[in-house]
Amino acid sequence: MDAEPSQAPTAARAWWRRVAWAAFLLGALLRIHPLWHPYLQPELEVPTGTAIAEIVRHDWRPLSLFHGTAFIYTLRVAYTAVYAVGYLSGRFKDRLDLLAAFVRDPFPFFVVGRLIVLAASLLALVLAGRAAGVVAGPPGAACAILLLAVSFIHVRESHYVWYDVPAGTAVTLATLLGMRAVRSGRRRDLVATAVCGGVALATKHSVFPVLVPVAVAAALAGEAGVVGCLRRLAGAAAVAVVAYAIVCPYSFLDFRGFLTAAWFTAGATQGLVGSFALPFRTLWWIVIGPAATGLALVGIAAALRARPREALVLVAFPLAYAAVLAGQGRLHARYLAPAAPLVAALAGIGTAAIGRLASPRHAAVATTLVLAAATAIPAVRAAEYVRLLGRDDTRALAGEWIRTHVPPGTRITLPSANGHPNPLLPLDETTVRIAWRPWADELLARGAVDRAATYPRRYLGGVFGGFGPDWQPRDRYVVMTHHPVVVRSGEPPAVYRERLEAAGGRIVADFRGFEEPLDGVVYDPIDANYVPLVGFDRIVRPGPNLTVWELPAPDAAPPPAPAR
Repeated sequence: MDAEPSQAPTAARAWWRRVAWAAFLLGALLRIHPLWHPYLQPELEVPTGTAIAEIVRHDWRPLSLFHGTAFIYTLRVAYTAVYAVGYLSGRFKDRLDLLAAFVRDPFPFFVVGRLIVLAASLLALVLAGRAAGVVAGPPGAACAILLLAVSFIHVRESHYVWYDVPAGTAVTLATLLGMRAVRSGRRRDLVATAVCGGVALATKHSVFPVLVPVAVAAALAGEAGVVGCLRRLAGAAAVAVVAYAIVCPYSFLDFRGFLTAAWFTAGATQGLVGSFALPFRTLWWIVIGPAATGLALVGIAAALRARPREALVLVAFPLAYAAVLAGQGRLHARYLAPAAPLVAALAGIGTAAIGRLASPRHAAVATTLVLAAATAIPAVRAAEYVRLLGRDDTRALAGEWIRTHVPPGTRITLPSANGHPNPLLPLDETTVRIAWRPWADELLARGAVDRAATYPRRYLGGVFGGFGPDWQPRDRYVVMTHHPVVVRSGEPPAVYRERLEAAGGRIVADFRGFEEPLDGVVYDPIDANYVPLVGFDRIVRPGPNLTVWELPAPDAAPPPAPAR
């Protein structure tokens, strides 16, 4: 039975409040699980290891300037707190003990990083809802939260300790503050907008289109007139530069290094180092999706009609950022994550607008139906991704098998020097000397490597292929890898298997990540991520197909039966 007119607004607000909370809880669940599972990610140790190395160096100078330093500095503060607890409890006597703990067992440090990214991701849900609510009220806010909660690319990147989700959250906050500045005309709101814009840029340099909504807000947040507009633009630019310089000072202190990093990044995204990436249109359609895209286009029109000034700020970043990405030739799927919150905000506005147009008297019912239709498939995809991510990786299973069946100290031949397709094994002394050269001797002296539990290693190939034509098996255990898409440069030649068989080798352990053919399964081909973007039902578990080969040895006991 319909509510009385006086009760309808109150009932509708209560309904949308419940939808918003349910959407937030769903988004949290999709991002929290499987937070404590030791899943692997591309370039897993880079941000965490960088932050810990800076602590050990006792220097805020970044190891690289490819990205901004805001995220690394946040990690550094968190790991400094970990160090302080360890120091006060007597576990750590100095900073090198922190690094030694990381080398021995990096996983607890990864969990700390994941919690930071999780916090940024959950904040993005709230901010996207607030941004949509400015234009479309509680219905738009609730719809935006649910659309972002199940957004595939946002769910995916929220599990990884990387820059894109925190950068997107900072961009969303800058946009929301810009909308407030346009509405209020207060100088302090414009200053806050510019500060957040500078911080977003300092989080990841590739989100530089965040300066567009800052500029739009500055142009509109005050009285009309060329002189006043230019004054506000100049002031906002100055504040943004100062905020960026405070958070990312070495872009100026090491300006030549910054330019070199920026030039390399620009060249990489233009396809100078490979042309086999998925095109922008394909990536957008897969990771953002047709439903969110169509609703966002409706939302742009609805926002411009309802609140044109705030709408100009709201649409500025997603449109500018999409235009930049569309002109690049070598894109990772994760590059689209910073746009996801504002796309969801616009899609939430569009959903509410369609619901009102479809049934003005029963707008809540109509909007709910549209929202359910738009989020059903993305929700299933996000849940499938999370479920797959929670399964044991083939590389972890292969590493466990080796530790169980192969005596420590046995030399093993692994697939690739880049490490991506290799079984997960404890670092050996050589690896520590390469990865942590400045402190290697001290780390080894402090027991960062348990020599009684490590395996000396050789590699079939180098970092980018490098498979020698004259290779012959020399070690008793050889690990072979196979994946037709991910890290194709690490795929050993077929003749290597023939040589293993000719030498009397046999497969003693077999770990299947997938079954071929992979029809309908889409990966990000330039990313070392073995979890696909589409086609989760065709995948057994994350990781490549790995086989452990054993060659005969004199007086050796019969090998165990193959493990699966």
